[in-house]
Amino acid sequence: MAETIGIGDSGLGTRDSGLGAGGSGLGARESGFGTGDSGLGASLVSLGNVSRIPLGQGRCYVVGADEIAVFRQRDGRLFATQNRCPHRGGPLSEGVMGGGQVICPLHSHKFDLQEGQGAEPGECLTVFVVEERKGEILLRVDSGRKAC
Repeated sequence: MAETIGIGDSGLGTRDSGLGAGGSGLGARESGFGTGDSGLGASLVSLGNVSRIPLGQGRCYVVGADEIAVFRQRDGRLFATQNRCPHRGGPLSEGVMGGGQVICPLHSHKFDLQEGQGAEPGECLTVFVVEERKGEILLRVDSGRKAC
């Protein structure tokens, strides 16, 4: 059953697809629908409470037509990248992450979560600005950029 979460009158919200992995957040997919304006000139999408992503793990959100992986490092810092590995399309949200990097679960390709740079020449991810405000994850949907 899908869960819909609305936040005030902002038009921001998320919908859980119901495909969670035992509540762990690992590999779960959610749909974030609706955008709003933060007053800072950037469209934001609320992805829900930060506690939905356990420390040291990632979670996949579908925002519009894009799969975006959001990672919560053990120190609490958040990172957001495209979810699919450019090498073979592996789900990066299900990879091992730490030290500002994620390792693709299919072929062990490593990527820097802040810059998007891969270990292989020419491999890079689209990265997004993501932040936490009062326990809520906010993704700037118009911030996607590739470093290489």
